[in-house]
Amino acid sequence: MHNPLGVVSGTACLHFNLALPNFAVQELPHRPGQSMPDAILGQPILEGGRLYALDKPGLGLEVDRAALARYTFTLTELPHLQRADGSFTNW
Repeated sequence: MHNPLGVVSGTACLHFNLALPNFAVQELPHRPGQSMPDAILGQPILEGGRLYALDKPGLGLEVDRAALARYTFTLTELPHLQRADGSFTNW
């Protein structure tokens, strides 16, 4: 499953994938525990190249709202890429 978004989305994607009989690969933008480890507790565990969901209700995540408030959002314009012929492309 394609997931460039973050911890909550990645955990939801993992739970969805674990319900599928033919699941193979889960994309993550960061390793579990590298993104907001103080604000989002109970992140999945990456061990030996395998991703494991914790045995807790729901997604298993706990959000510390006070810690989360320390993270600010900054809107960033993504690059506008062009091919040699001038047409637009993605990365």
